[in-house]
Amino acid sequence: AARGEPSALPAFRWHVVSPDGRPPQAMGGLGLSVAGALAQVPKPDLIFIPGLHFTGDMKHFARQVDALAESCGDWLSEQYRNGAVLAASCAGVFLLAEAGLLDGRKATTSWWLGGMLRASYPCVCLCEGELVTRDGRILSSGAFTACLDLALRSVEYFVGPAVALSCAKVMLIDATRDSQFPYMTLQAKLQHGDDLVLRAQSRIRSGVRQDISIESLASELGVSTRTLNRRFHEALGCTPTHYLQEVRVDGAKRLLETTGFS
Repeated sequence: AARGEPSALPAFRWHVVSPDGRPPQAMGGLGLSVAGALAQVPKPDLIFIPGLHFTGDMKHFARQVDALAESCGDWLSEQYRNGAVLAASCAGVFLLAEAGLLDGRKATTSWWLGGMLRASYPCVCLCEGELVTRDGRILSSGAFTACLDLALRSVEYFVGPAVALSCAKVMLIDATRDSQFPYMTLQAKLQHGDDLVLRAQSRIRSGVRQDISIESLASELGVSTRTLNRRFHEALGCTPTHYLQEVRVDGAKRLLETTGFS
C-alpha cells in the first residue's frame, strides 16, 4: 500500500497478545513474545486468531477450547459488538463457536474437523469444503496454509482488492483457489464413535477390489442390513454402498496422482 502511495500511513499495526499476557509456547516448543494481555492493547479493528494445536484427542481439545473461551470469549464478544472484524484460522474457529459468535452464521474450518464442529455446535452454518468464508465481520478459514488466504481476505477487507492481489503475487499465493475439496480424503469419515461402522469401514477398505454386497457385509458383522444402513446414516450421513463408492473413487484419485495410469 505504501509503495502505491508513499505518503500513506502504514495500513496495519500489529500487536501479538495472549489472554493473560504471558508468552505462549508454540506446538514445536518455540516461545512467542507478546505485547501484553488482551486488555492492555489499543481497541482493535481486526482480531486474527491462529490455529490451535489438535493432537487427535477430542476431549483434550474440547477442554483447551473451553479454557480459552473462558479467558477471552467475553472480550472477543465485546470487541465484535464494538465493530471489530474477527478472523479465525483452522481449529481457532472453535473458539469463536464456543463463544457463541458463530450461532446462525456461516463458517468453515479444517476439512478433517468439520464433523466435530457440526456435532459440537449445531447452530453454526458449516460451509464444509470452503477455503475461506465471510459472514459480515466474521471470517474463517480451513487448515494451515489457508491462513494465508484468510490474511489476504483481511487485507482486502481493509485496504481493497488491488493491494491484496499485489500481496498474493509477491508471496506466491494462488489467490484464485477457493476450496478444500481437492485436498480432502476419507480420513475425516473415521472420526466417529460407532464401533460397528468402523468395523464395516475397515472391511470395505480392505476388500475394495472385491465385489462386496451389503447383505454379506451385514451378515459378516452379525447385524441386519437395515441396522447397518441406519448406523451408517447416523455416523456418516450416507449408505454403506455410497461409502464403498467413495473409497473406490478416493483410491482412483490417489492412483492418478501417484502413477502414470490413464
